[in-house]
Parts: sequence; structure tokens; C-alpha cells
Amino acid sequence: MNLIKFILTILITIVPFSNVIAQPEIMVGEIELPKAKWGEMSIPIEISNNTDKLKFITIKIEVDSKGATLSANENFRTNTILIPLETKMVYAKYIVPENFGKTDLKFTFYDVVDTLDELLPYQKFFEQPFFLKPRTPEKMYSYLNEKITVPPMVNNGSEFRTEFSRILVLMIQEGKTTEEIAKMAKIDVEIVTKLLSSLVQSNYINNEQGKYSLNFPVIIVDEAE
Repeated sequence: MNLIKFILTILITIVPFSNVIAQPEIMVGEIELPKAKWGEMSIPIEISNNTDKLKFITIKIEVDSKGATLSANENFRTNTILIPLETKMVYAKYIVPENFGKTDLKFTFYDVVDTLDELLPYQKFFEQPFFLKPRTPEKMYSYLNEKITVPPMVNNGSEFRTEFSRILVLMIQEGKTTEEIAKMAKIDVEIVTKLLSSLVQSNYINNEQGKYSLNFPVIIVDEAE
């Protein structure tokens, strides 16, 4: 009988401790992606430093965009410092290319000594992937099937490395307005306007009282043949 009491006493002593889970040194809150599918992103992420040490954090965002005709892969970094026992909102910034198709995102968090150093595997403490595949608007299929040709100097420009930027100039050549383009692509007018403004600044197109025109020819392969 005494033996049974002794065992029960030990179990009662152990059980409370078995329910205690060690709190991570650094905690990352929920990551919510914006509704916008393209362009510059700034994602608020809550990070908590549960230690009495100063923490240097690097967030690496890998963007892998695979469109129907063009692809892009790029990495972005956001750095921050957390003082002991601090919780703060950090804004992770990255850019999603204007490609139709799927985009894979991966957020990886590193506890580093110096944010300028090379990131090492053992420094990683949190990782979260996202797999995005927005539906391609029906009115975009005919443009994606076209083989658009532009002059070599234009073709090599950084402004024309995405599918939508190439389709955009063809639509401008056809005389479509920003509102019509946005409606067909099912995106915000602001995205179209921002891309057009970039092309105006690079002198690829003209803007005369809201009416755009090209400074170079856009040729469909069928026309060239």
C-alpha cells in the first residue's frame, strides 16, 4: 500500500512539469499575404524576442515566378534588430513579377550575428512557404499565345522582363485605355498606371493628356512573316 502511495506521489509531481513547453527564443506571428498579386509588397510580421539578449534578424524572401512564357527568380532581404524581451512589427519587402502562372514564395528567418554576413543553415529558426496560382483571365490567353517582337535595345531593357509588360505595350499599340487594360487583366488600374509611368520615364512611350503612344514598333511574329 505504501508503495502505491509512493508511485502516485511521484506521478503527481511529474505530470505538471510534463505539460510545460519551452518557449522559443524568437517567435514569429502569422504571415498574411496581400490581395494584390503583382508588384511591390510590404508584409507586416510580428516578431518576439523572448530572451535577455540583443537579436539581429534577417528575413529572406525567395520569389520564384513561372509564367506561361517568361520566368523570374529573385531573393529579397529585410533586416531588423530586437532588443531583449521586445515584440515588434517588421515589414518584409519583396516584389512579385507581373507574370501569368504560378508564384512560389518562401519566407525564411535567420538569427544572425551580423546582418551583412552570409546566411548559414544553422541560423535558420523559422520557415514558411506559399504556393500561389491565380487564375489567368480568359481575355489574356490570346495575348499570351502571341509571339511579340520588339527592337533588340527594347527587348534587353529591364522593363520588359515580365509577361504583362510585353503584353501591355501591344495593348497600348492597339489603342486600349488603362481602364480597359486593367479590366481585361483583372488587376487594379494603379498597377497599369505605375507600369506605364515607368515606361514613360524610360522614354519608351509618350503620355499626352492620358493618351499613351509607343516610341518603338511592336510586331507580332505572324506579321513579320
